[in-house]
Amino acid sequence: MRERFDLSSEVTWTRFENSCIGNFAVSIKNIGSEEADVPPAFVKVWVIPRPEPTSTREPVFINLDLVKNIEPIQQITVGGTLVHTYRPDASSYESFLFTFEKEANQQALFVFESPTGVPVTWVWSYLCDQSVE
Repeated sequence: MRERFDLSSEVTWTRFENSCIGNFAVSIKNIGSEEADVPPAFVKVWVIPRPEPTSTREPVFINLDLVKNIEPIQQITVGGTLVHTYRPDASSYESFLFTFEKEANQQALFVFESPTGVPVTWVWSYLCDQSVE
């Protein structure tokens, strides 16, 4: 059988007066019936301006293409907590902490990415969990 994983991620924020900490948490579970390996991977983070709505009030589609030509502000090689051989029904969890300066009307993109550069799981969030100002 083919290896199969259930992946999930979330971002939570701890806010301070002029800065914040973003906690990007990733969970992986082998939902297949055989052992499977998770190869070395990356966590990448971007901060970009929040796209402005169009004058026609059409929704703005926010996707990964918004950062395809922008270098991430941070890239981390994921180590052994998530990268190992998983027995069937085995799971792992790891969180990655990043400190940011508060900036109005910015959003952050957190991506867990395979070694081939394929985004596996990602989360968009207002920077420091701030609504539009």
